[in-house]
Amino acid sequence: MNDKLENEAFESLIASDLSAKMKHWGNGPTQPENPRGGNWLKLLALLLVGGAIWWFWPSRQPAPPPPPVMPPPTKEVVPVQESAPMAQKITPPEKPKYLALATAYYVKPTFSHQVRGEETEEEHMIHEAQMAFSENDYQATLVLAEKAPAAYASDADYIQAHALFNLKKYTQAANLFEKLKISVRYGEAAEWYFILSLLPNYDQNKSLINKDLVRISNDGTHTYNRQAAALRNQLK
Repeated sequence: MNDKLENEAFESLIASDLSAKMKHWGNGPTQPENPRGGNWLKLLALLLVGGAIWWFWPSRQPAPPPPPVMPPPTKEVVPVQESAPMAQKITPPEKPKYLALATAYYVKPTFSHQVRGEETEEEHMIHEAQMAFSENDYQATLVLAEKAPAAYASDADYIQAHALFNLKKYTQAANLFEKLKISVRYGEAAEWYFILSLLPNYDQNKSLINKDLVRISNDGTHTYNRQAAALRNQLK
């Protein structure tokens, strides 16, 4: 702003000075007419005025606008991805591999011709339990076997143990089969089915299962010797 005022004042002084000189030249003593000299003075005056205007003209131009101020670059915000919650690990109560082995080695017994002699009312009850088992009605088998007379206690326990196995109640079945290991009639079968009842929970019963398998597979006279040897090899 100060530079502009100074330039305008300076231009005004030059113009005043030129005007005064021109007046002085006009009011001076009359010289003999000299067309060539008068034209030269006029040309000089025009050159001076034009040069002054040319010299100071750029200062009158408006100053260029300042460059635009660019905003600072914004920092990119990267969203934080939340990690997915870990799925809850559920341990199945039974291992499919061992359950499949137990099912593969299990053979359902037949009881239809095990009624001994002439039937009494109490004997008829165990016969009815056997018939229910043959028809795959395992709940009815359990109820009817409970009513069997004491003379048929081992028969009732054996058929109940098989009913429980088929109802997938393996621990309860194992308890009844273990009870029957000392039975003359059902002892060897009970030993084998006891192992199969423990097999679905092999991790918890590993030592007991392997101990019985070794004993039975090494006993050539045992009814389930071959089955025990085959299962033992599959568990190695």
